[in-house]
Amino acid sequence: MRPNKPSQDAFDEVQGSYSMDDQFNVQEGYRNSYDEIPANQLSGDEALEKSFMQSTGQSSIWQKKAQKTSIPMTSVIVMKSMVGVGILGIPYVASNFGAILTIIILMIIFCLGILSSSLLLKSKNLSKRSNFSTIGFYIFKHKWIIIVVNVMIILSNLGVCLSELIIFGDTASNLINYFTDRTTDDQPFYLKRPVFLTVISILLLPFLLVKSIEKLRFVSLFAILSISSFSCLVVYNFFRIDQTNSEFSWWIPDNFNIKRALASMPTLILAFNWQFNLFPIYKGMAQPTDQNLVTSTILGFCQGSFLYLIVGLLGYATYGTNIQPNFLLSIDEEDVGATLFVILNLTFVFSTTLTLPVIFFGGRNNFIQMIKQFTENKKVNISAKKKLLDNQQTEQYYKDLLQFKKKSQAIRFYGISIGLFILLAIGAVFIKNLGTVYNLLGSVACNAIQLGLPTLFYVFLVKQVKKMKFRSYSNKLFYVFVCVLLGVSIILTFLCVTCEFIQPEKEVADD
Repeated sequence: MRPNKPSQDAFDEVQGSYSMDDQFNVQEGYRNSYDEIPANQLSGDEALEKSFMQSTGQSSIWQKKAQKTSIPMTSVIVMKSMVGVGILGIPYVASNFGAILTIIILMIIFCLGILSSSLLLKSKNLSKRSNFSTIGFYIFKHKWIIIVVNVMIILSNLGVCLSELIIFGDTASNLINYFTDRTTDDQPFYLKRPVFLTVISILLLPFLLVKSIEKLRFVSLFAILSISSFSCLVVYNFFRIDQTNSEFSWWIPDNFNIKRALASMPTLILAFNWQFNLFPIYKGMAQPTDQNLVTSTILGFCQGSFLYLIVGLLGYATYGTNIQPNFLLSIDEEDVGATLFVILNLTFVFSTTLTLPVIFFGGRNNFIQMIKQFTENKKVNISAKKKLLDNQQTEQYYKDLLQFKKKSQAIRFYGISIGLFILLAIGAVFIKNLGTVYNLLGSVACNAIQLGLPTLFYVFLVKQVKKMKFRSYSNKLFYVFVCVLLGVSIILTFLCVTCEFIQPEKEVADD
């Protein structure tokens, strides 16, 4: 008979887990494998998990509140968490690398995304924790890792919000130029980018200040509509244009530039980024096992990759090297017709406008939770002082104190929400190059979440738990491979960020 509690001898360092029975899951009609820690025996930051689960799964229009998800539904949630504004940059990546090399790189990042998800599950089993921050603190026993993890997740969420605001600015400019028959430089000041970004910020403010994601459930429909219409437009354009684009290349393009290509590659890393939602989605499954989540991840990645390949290759085949980092800017009303041009841009305006509060919800709540984590000691001191004053103060005093605390929390919530969004709006006014945002977001935040932190966690956890004692040569090779990936992640960040700022001007290179 197996013991109920895990023992050190029962640990397998490659599977990253302990052997145990889970009678609770057996009663529910399923069971975890003997080499993993069940979801109901994990510890994590429940507030963060709830926040992210709400902002991904339960914000779906078809998802009922508190409903557990099946494997197919989980794969859709993974796909929805992955596919977003990054899809607009895939054709530009293809124009820099060529079709074949783009497919190869996409397949490599696809496999690395599956591997990193698996490493996070192994880290979960090694540490018996189910949150990036709690796993990191379990390893390093210091709050600096909490800061690093939370900053990366916050940058990932808010970076996507910034991208959506930039896209809103671009699409709104497209529409204004079309209806007024003027160029951007000829527009009056009240039709300039800062004005309508200010207007949309004011209109979005009520949605940004919601405390319950349930009020934003309808936005997923617009996100799906945007991606669907965009993909259909790319296919329509490809078959509508009779002449073959002479600039399309299956192999490396004639104007290939390694610096410009490396600067565009983080867009693919951004495109497959979803791991910060892994643990909330895992706990939201009807049958939360490692194998079920890996299966759902593979299915979700396949769905997302299908859209990426369609948009990337057909978009590149249609416009060649004239593609902009924001693919919408590459489309002209003469190519698609006035009606479809207006519909497409309006769809993206509504989509980016309405999905932004959902993504902002997760980033803002993570920022607030990070602040709370560093103010816990102050709360303990306040509680201690309260006990000392129990015999001296009246009941009314404590009621006033509680009321003051609620007001201060509300002020902090609204202040942080408004302050963060003001920074994003200012950034969208002055940062007009979506490619730069893709590069910094993908190479720093998304690369850290997708590859850097999972490999770092696994390497250190294996050191701590197994003391580097491997039972087979293949296990040691796997560990060395993960160490190499950790080094690649660090080097990739440095190269991609550097190439973004030293690459030649895109306009000159395209000429």
